[in-house]
Amino acid sequence: MLKTLFSSRIKFNELTAFTRQFAAMVEAKIPLLQILDILSVQADNEKIKKMFLQIAKDVRAGRTLTEALSRFPDIFSAFYLNMIRVGEMTGRLDYMLNRIAIYLEKMNTLRRRLIQALSYPTLVILVAIGAVSFILTYVVPAFADMFRDFDAQLPTITIFLMKFSSFLVNRLWVVLLMLTGLIFIAQYYFKTEKGKLFKDSFVLIMPISGKILKMNYISRFSRTLSILLESGIPMLEALKVTADSIPNLVVRREIMQMFYFAEKGERLTRPILKSKIFPIMVTQMLIVGEETAQLDRMLAKVADFYDDEIEAMLNNLSSILEPLIIIILGIILGTILIALYMPLFDLVNVIPG
Repeated sequence: MLKTLFSSRIKFNELTAFTRQFAAMVEAKIPLLQILDILSVQADNEKIKKMFLQIAKDVRAGRTLTEALSRFPDIFSAFYLNMIRVGEMTGRLDYMLNRIAIYLEKMNTLRRRLIQALSYPTLVILVAIGAVSFILTYVVPAFADMFRDFDAQLPTITIFLMKFSSFLVNRLWVVLLMLTGLIFIAQYYFKTEKGKLFKDSFVLIMPISGKILKMNYISRFSRTLSILLESGIPMLEALKVTADSIPNLVVRREIMQMFYFAEKGERLTRPILKSKIFPIMVTQMLIVGEETAQLDRMLAKVADFYDDEIEAMLNNLSSILEPLIIIILGIILGTILIALYMPLFDLVNVIPG
């Protein structure tokens, strides 16, 4: 029943907001049940309201807060639950909630920055596709009819453009059917273990976005593991939770390799010495962290470093990508216009004078 009610995820900023409110009220020494009632009353989202009412009901029935929250796995991650569990065990729930809120805010800021950096180029690309589609399906056929009426000798580029336009106009349903089929096949394939591994490997080797994704995953791994270790969660459990927080299967497998080595009592940095995901700088910092018993601090520094690197790269990407897209769009539209207007210069010799 609960799974049905809460099958869709709550927005990330909503989770961050009520976590911050939760932390402030716990810090103010307000009783837990009263906090849950306040959060349910304040919630604008009906789904969040029902969730807090259910959590309050479970707490009144004698369940711990961790147990009550764990009934909503689509909302509260393993990281969130482990932090709450430690907070309840140590009597530092306010501190743990603040740590969670800070972590979520950093993840939310990075996510929002990525969206902002990609939104304008995406909009330009969509407009470009729409403009080119309009020209190919409406403008080019009109020119093609005119050229046929005059029986003009057409350049190769114009003939190709007219044939491509004719194919789109007369066989558009074939293209749409093929694309729909490919999408369904891809979705089915990417749900398999082999397909997911292929997709997750491919996105990491893409020229620009692959580098950003790698840095994002390194930052996420480092920050998550740092906070868990600093909070007193054992290394093996922290590694498992961190691996679960990474959606990319390739990166997750590398983290689990650390887990297997740590389980045997060996250095967790050993399996990533030849890693294609974690650069040597990260490995060296982790080695220093292990040797000085300050792994959590080193991980936090790694996370901060990569957050700054992502920010700088996104700023550069925005300044480079926008003019590049405009140039490519200009080349495409210019080529179409040249293909259409080149024959017009020859029509002067065809039109009887």
